[in-house]
Amino acid sequence: MSFMQMQVQPGTYFEVNTSMGTEIVPTFVAGHNVPVRASELTDYLEGTPDDADEMLHAKSGWLGRMSAPGYLDCTAWSAYATRDEAEHSLAEMYGVY
Repeated sequence: MSFMQMQVQPGTYFEVNTSMGTEIVPTFVAGHNVPVRASELTDYLEGTPDDADEMLHAKSGWLGRMSAPGYLDCTAWSAYATRDEAEHSLAEMYGVY
């Protein structure tokens, strides 16, 4: 068993363009799925929003990340169109097969 395990689940999320690239914030992390200003999500971002006043609407898809159960270690969430795409991308990126 690998230390880091794949987590893939359907869900809704906000997609935020930041100084660190596009970042994904699941709505269950943000605490809601109503439209929000990018500035309201700064606690969940590594970078600074490109446009803090941009109104973001929740999107639907598949969320994926690697996580170490029982520890706080995990990667950032990513969003995908399908479960297969999520699993393939995470396996390729982190060498998990």
